[in-house]
Amino acid sequence: MIDSILNFLETSTPIPLAVLVVLSLYFIIVFWIFIYKYFKLSSDVVTEKNNLNALLVRETSVNPLSRIGQCLNNAKISKESLRVCETSLIREASTGISWLSIISSTAPFIGLFGTVVGILESFAQFATTSKVSFATIAPAISEALIATRCWDICCYICLYISSDTNKKGL
Repeated sequence: MIDSILNFLETSTPIPLAVLVVLSLYFIIVFWIFIYKYFKLSSDVVTEKNNLNALLVRETSVNPLSRIGQCLNNAKISKESLRVCETSLIREASTGISWLSIISSTAPFIGLFGTVVGILESFAQFATTSKVSFATIAPAISEALIATRCWDICCYICLYISSDTNKKGL
């Protein structure tokens, strides 16, 4: 398997390689956003839950280092001030999520571009040979379809993470 990957990288032209690089960057960005948001929000939820429980038992102060404490900033605690804090917390928590929808909407076009360019290059190779058989067509077309498979993987994972985070209310 590693030999076939190295063979693909050696024999490919710059455009399919550029497509694979862009899709790899997309893939890294998607996982970075997911991992960062997961751990950041998990720790924030625990802290804010403790502060909300303190407010429920009528404690007059909250942890000033928490998001709610920073938002209230010694203001009088009321329903309106808590709604303003909730809105700002949701806005902060959803930063970066729009990148997931941008990536999931542009990845198919980049992958399709790589596929079309790969197929066009294989047809250009066929034009220079006098006899074209299935043995020469199959490897060239399979090389072009590697870009399709890469955008499939990138796009599906991105759509899953995006829909999962949107379902959780971010």
